[in-house]
Amino acid sequence: MIPQLFLTFYEMTFYAKDGKPVAYCDDGNHLFSFDGRPIGYLHESSVFGFNGKHLGWFENGWIRDSYGRCAFFSETATGGPVKPLRQLKPLKSLKRLMPLKSLKQLRPLKPLYASSWSDYSFEDFFDR
Repeated sequence: MIPQLFLTFYEMTFYAKDGKPVAYCDDGNHLFSFDGRPIGYLHESSVFGFNGKHLGWFENGWIRDSYGRCAFFSETATGGPVKPLRQLKPLKSLKRLMPLKSLKQLRPLKPLYASSWSDYSFEDFFDR
């Protein structure tokens, strides 16, 4: 059995620019929406969709879009724009089956990070 301390180390909730919780990661790798949908995964400092598409970057608690703008933040995010108050997390639904991962796109060059919010909504970011 894995100690509870180990499990909580990896658990992160991601919030949108309005403070709404939109996704979580409880294994240090896979991202899920609160309705149980697997929506992407982290690999090194990148965020990928299961279709293999490079969606953005993950560093310092921020998920950033391909232009370096802040799309989502975790409780531990540092730097970036002013974060709103975080709303309460909804209950997590049962996780759906994980799709197979397609071959990953080559990562683009990392952009200069901006201190502004991305224009992508949660759905637009992960449904590309």
